[in-house]
Amino acid sequence: MSKKVFIGLVDIASFIDDWGEGFGLNKIKTLKGSIGYQAPIQNSKLDFIIQKTQDKVGYFKPGRISIRVKPWWNKKVKNYYFKKAVKECDTFLFIWCSFESNFSDYKYLKEKGKKIITVLVGDEVRWEPAMRQEFLGHKLPIIEYENYNYSATALNNKLEFLRIAEKYSDVILSQPNAMQLSIKPYYNLHIPIIAKDYVEKKEQRIKPIIVHAPTSIGKGTKHIEPIIEKLKNEGFDFEYRRIENVPRDEALKIYQNADIIIDQLLAPGGGKLAYECLAIGK
Repeated sequence: MSKKVFIGLVDIASFIDDWGEGFGLNKIKTLKGSIGYQAPIQNSKLDFIIQKTQDKVGYFKPGRISIRVKPWWNKKVKNYYFKKAVKECDTFLFIWCSFESNFSDYKYLKEKGKKIITVLVGDEVRWEPAMRQEFLGHKLPIIEYENYNYSATALNNKLEFLRIAEKYSDVILSQPNAMQLSIKPYYNLHIPIIAKDYVEKKEQRIKPIIVHAPTSIGKGTKHIEPIIEKLKNEGFDFEYRRIENVPRDEALKIYQNADIIIDQLLAPGGGKLAYECLAIGK
């Protein structure tokens, strides 16, 4: 069997396509899938979306087949795609989660002789009190949250995922701002982009266009926009655009037409947006 890598199951910042491109350049085939539907800002070309297949059957409506059948159907669909991945792939690259909510598939895959790469992207393992303790020690600004779950259950879920990933993964990729709970070494995650998809455009206007594209409260918008207003009141001439939930292709055109891009402020290290905008000369 030729080498094939499964990539999934949450398309954080279109990472699934980015990793797929990298493996393709090395002549390694991929199977790409997602647990749920993609957000407008994600546009990876997937081989399957588990939730989309689960929703195809319309019999689970009031007055038709009992709604109690739907959990059985949902599990059957998920297991179908898991078995397909196990049959076709010898390496699994997990982003954010795996097929099983209790991560029992990690052990199963290792028993089947599969290689596992876990890409940790932040809040699936980041525990805010531990992050806060570390950040304060380094005099760094704190990543802000809204309605954060501080329960023991939430902490246990993060610890369970991280410990299982540490036990069974052949490689873990992560970043220091998310790994306060870790006990084993990991490789630093360098955010991937597909360079050929970006056209460099360096021209700058007399009246610049400034763009900010937050995806959560933790990006620092509440600090950015008062400063924008202060600059305007002081007579600086520029156009400010805040974009949210814009399809990825459209967003890239907006970035390309901008002069200045404001990335996330509160997390050490640039986000995907920073890498994209550096690639187009901003």
